[in-house]
Amino acid sequence: DNDRFAVVDRPSLVSALRRMSVVASDQTHRVKLSFNTALLKFTVQTPDVGEGQDEIPVQYTGDSLDIGFNITYLLDVLQNLTTERVQLAFGVANSSALVTVPEREDYKYVVMPMRI
Repeated sequence: DNDRFAVVDRPSLVSALRRMSVVASDQTHRVKLSFNTALLKFTVQTPDVGEGQDEIPVQYTGDSLDIGFNITYLLDVLQNLTTERVQLAFGVANSSALVTVPEREDYKYVVMPMRI
C-alpha cells in the first residue's frame, strides 16, 4: 500500500544521519524526516542538548510526509550497502517503511517508524 517513494543518495543520507545522531537523545535516537518533492529535511530535538536540522536533495513522489525513525536502525541498514542510491517507500506516517536498492530487486529491508 506504499504510494510515496523517495530515491536518495545513500552516502549523503548516511552523513546527514550521523550528524543528527550527535544531537539525538541517547535513549530514543529519534529523528524526524520531512519529505517533499525536492528536499529531505532532518530535525532532531533533545531537551538536554538542543536541536539540529539538516537537509539533502531527494527525488520524492507522493504527498508531503513527516515521519520519525530511530537513527540507529536506519544507519544499520544503510552502512551495510555499497550502492550509491536507495529507495524508501512509505504509506502513512505510522506505517513501516520499505528500503530497497533500485539495482537489486532481491534486497528489501523494513524499518518501523517512531512517533514524532
